[in-house]
Amino acid sequence: MNIISRYFLIVFLLIPSLAFAAEAGHGPSLSGLFWRIGVFAVFFGIMLKILKPRIQAGLGAGVDKIVKAMNDAKKAHADSEKELTDYSQKLAGMSAELEQMKQAARVSAEKEAAMLVAEAQKAAEKYKELSARNISAELAKSRADLQRETVMMALGAAEAELAKDSDIAKKQQYIEKSIANIGAN
Repeated sequence: MNIISRYFLIVFLLIPSLAFAAEAGHGPSLSGLFWRIGVFAVFFGIMLKILKPRIQAGLGAGVDKIVKAMNDAKKAHADSEKELTDYSQKLAGMSAELEQMKQAARVSAEKEAAMLVAEAQKAAEKYKELSARNISAELAKSRADLQRETVMMALGAAEAELAKDSDIAKKQQYIEKSIANIGAN
């Protein structure tokens, strides 16, 4: 119900009480009622003519502000929904990218570990081979040293034996026997 309709409703509700109102001892008069209604209608018409544009402008401005605020709110809501969707997509993309980075790091670490194990195995093989050569060389050297000492001891024993015995044939035979024993060892 608009404002003008409310005023008319109020006026029509007040007319009966105005029509039967008594003035200082006089009874109700119809001419007084018509004058009052006429004055009120003129007053109401003037007020309506003066205030109606202002009331409508005020109400229209209020309505326009409300409509504008609602449109702004709808736009802000749509913008925030779009931004939320964008952020959700970015987050999903970042999660996928993070998983790819983790997987790439895992694969890289596994390759690096395999490469380090292969290098360690190669180094172990080199050290094993080098150790085997060193052992063989030391063993050969030890055998040669032992053989040299054995020969020297045999020669010393032979010389001592020869020095005891003066027979040359026996000495020759003993030397040959000692050389044969050394060659057998």
